[in-house]
Amino acid sequence: PPVISHPIPPLLFLNHPDPPVISHPIPPLLFLNHPDPPISHPIPPLLFLNHPDPPVISHPIPPLLFLNHPDPPVISHPIPPLLFLNHPDPPVISHPIPPLLFLNHPDPPVISHPIPPLLFLNHPDPPVISHPIPPLLFPPNITSPNQTHTIILTKNMIKYTGSPDSLRSRTPMITPDLESGVKVWHLVKNHEHGDQKEGDRGSKMVSEIYLTRLLATKGTLQKFVDDLFETIFSTAHRGSALPLAIKYMFDFLDEQADKHSIHDPHVRHTWKSNCLPLRFWVNVIKNPQFVFDIHKSSITDACLSVVAQTFMDSCSTSEHRLGKDSPSNKLLYAKDIPSYKSWVERYYSDISKMPAISDQDMNAYLAEQSRMHINEFNSMSSLSEIYSYVGKYTEEIVCALEQDDAARKQRLSFKLEQVVAFMSLES
Repeated sequence: PPVISHPIPPLLFLNHPDPPVISHPIPPLLFLNHPDPPISHPIPPLLFLNHPDPPVISHPIPPLLFLNHPDPPVISHPIPPLLFLNHPDPPVISHPIPPLLFLNHPDPPVISHPIPPLLFLNHPDPPVISHPIPPLLFPPNITSPNQTHTIILTKNMIKYTGSPDSLRSRTPMITPDLESGVKVWHLVKNHEHGDQKEGDRGSKMVSEIYLTRLLATKGTLQKFVDDLFETIFSTAHRGSALPLAIKYMFDFLDEQADKHSIHDPHVRHTWKSNCLPLRFWVNVIKNPQFVFDIHKSSITDACLSVVAQTFMDSCSTSEHRLGKDSPSNKLLYAKDIPSYKSWVERYYSDISKMPAISDQDMNAYLAEQSRMHINEFNSMSSLSEIYSYVGKYTEEIVCALEQDDAARKQRLSFKLEQVVAFMSLES
């Protein structure tokens, strides 16, 4: 350890095996992880990290290290703070201060002349040292303290971690010197993550904080989610009448179930869910930019995914089993899903009770829709998409048309074969 020959002692000894005993009235202000810091006078160190019994400060010596302190004392004497972390107005140093930091140096030099403090964190204009005074942060490969070095310590020595909204994110962190093997610990212990580089500090907020925010957000959006689900799964409380195409499609599915002797209500329920809610509405809920001219941020996408997952669970006929390992988005709407499921069942039941729609009414409805949107769609593009599907399953479609009585009367299989042959000739 250095021989101290003047009344201003080193203020920071990090993991030094044998720190010197201080016998004059200016104490060391920072002992990190030292089991027994030497205090032989009534001026105590101002910052003890991991010390079980820090002494009480009872005199007007200001702390030299202010870390997010709500009310730091005013400095009114010429002993300047040497380590300012995010301090808006650091005082000007007007007298000689010795080097304050020796990190694991095997042979620290004897200090016998004034050296400015070399550790300025977030200081806009750190001093440049260009004289044959050894740097205070000695890397392991430097053996001679008489070498000339130029050191500029800037903001790059600290990093900010944590979420933008956390108080912890505004606390500067000193990056550890991995080459020298020194690990600097701050006010909280590093989180241990297997995929994290050694020395990096992972700032992760307590899970209970996120759970509180989740519940608060869910409560704020609950009315809007309920209104959305009730509007979708309702035949009466809607902005417009139920489209005839939905009734016609659901009746067709019921007809096919009766034709193939499928009497399991869960199968019919699944068919209807796959045709409309899970194929159409889930896509609209997760991707509102398809309907509205808006930008969907990543946070909005994550929130909409939770709503879409709840929507899919509401359409399912299986039991909603939850456990301690279930994700939070499923737990969030666990109590609401049973009522949503009842809305889905009531929706399908109400549609089945509505009067059947004849083919003539359906054709008239489709013709009216075509007339209304004649300038909004490209019919040739739609026909091309349909033909690409027909070309893949031509044999199956022709066989099905030949077995259907109505299709045989209209010779649809023959007409389809003519279209395929004509398209093949054109290509």
